Amino acid sequence: MKTYNIILSAVAFMLMAVSCSKDVQTSFSEESLPVKIKVTGHVRYQVNEDDGTPTDPEIVKTGTVVNISYGIPDGSTTPVTNFSHKTVETNGAGYFECEIGCPIGKAMTIKASSSVMEDYYAVKDGDYVSTDTYFFKEIEKTAEGGKTIYFDLLLSPTAHTSEDGLTQP
Repeated sequence: MKTYNIILSAVAFMLMAVSCSKDVQTSFSEESLPVKIKVTGHVRYQVNEDDGTPTDPEIVKTGTVVNISYGIPDGSTTPVTNFSHKTVETNGAGYFECEIGCPIGKAMTIKASSSVMEDYYAVKDGDYVSTDTYFFKEIEKTAEGGKTIYFDLLLSPTAHTSEDGLTQP
């Protein structure tokens, strides 16, 4: 009888140990989450004419990097503070596309951003000068699993890097 109780106790202990263990996800990825969100968009940049009117947007070069950051609000804070990250590249039309995994029944905060360095002009001492210009744009949206979300990243000049004292026209 003692042997029977010992065996039964050992089996119960093993079952309890197995049933109490759980696999905890530590990061988001399309492989580890069952529902997908399709992230798509275009990246273009736009400058202004001498009189300040915007020109037609121009397509960025093939292979321009787009940064995709995504996370789920944890309930205690409204803005997402912990993001997973992936990068994709644009094609010849400035288009990008990727999929990210999303837990069932959850909404994700998704940020898309891109930047390029292009030759543009700036104003220095009242004169227009040619300069290397950093263009940037970041957009944040929320999407539920199973949806497609589109980002129109229209980059604008944010910094001139050739010399000190340059200003936007």
